[in-house]
Amino acid sequence: MGGIRSKPKGSGSRAPRKKKRDAIVPSPDGPGSHAPRKKKRDTIVPSPKGSSSRAPLKKKRDTIDPSPDGRSATPERVLVIPPAVEKSILIIEDDQTTQHIIRHFLEKDGFAVASAGDAEEGLRQARDNPPALILLDLMLPGMSGFQVLSRLKQDAALAPIPVCIISSLIQEDNIMKALTSGAVDYITKPFSPIVLVTKIKLLLTGRS
Repeated sequence: MGGIRSKPKGSGSRAPRKKKRDAIVPSPDGPGSHAPRKKKRDTIVPSPKGSSSRAPLKKKRDTIDPSPDGRSATPERVLVIPPAVEKSILIIEDDQTTQHIIRHFLEKDGFAVASAGDAEEGLRQARDNPPALILLDLMLPGMSGFQVLSRLKQDAALAPIPVCIISSLIQEDNIMKALTSGAVDYITKPFSPIVLVTKIKLLLTGRS
């Protein structure tokens, strides 16, 4: 009888195929577990301080054009300063006492004051340092105040300077002559220094 030979191990018989399982991606928590897919989140722009909160959008402000000196051109209130504070007055008066009284009250109120004791000196000072206003006496040595007024108004450079007469001549014809010759006001002596200063301020600010 022929013996039955047992098949040796490792022979050419085919081993049954194993069914492939779905590949498992190992997760950080351990082998064999499925790693859940992470849902994409909206990108968050970090704020300047480094936190994850979204930086709020700043509302645009109206653009302000810079002024020439580099500062922002914001509306500014215009402060009107009477020019009399920084103006000079020329007194043409031969009486020293009257000169000193007028000068005292004018300088006390912030005026720069020059004075002349005669007509020629007064005209010279007016040409060399044109003042904002001239106080002119009519009774002067060598030349009358009317003549000085006429020469002032004939000089193109000096004609615009306002001239206020201060005189003891109270006759109406003298007052009218001075005003029609170009004087802006006529103040008779004696006068109040405070009233005189007030009139000068009004004359210089064009409110007389």
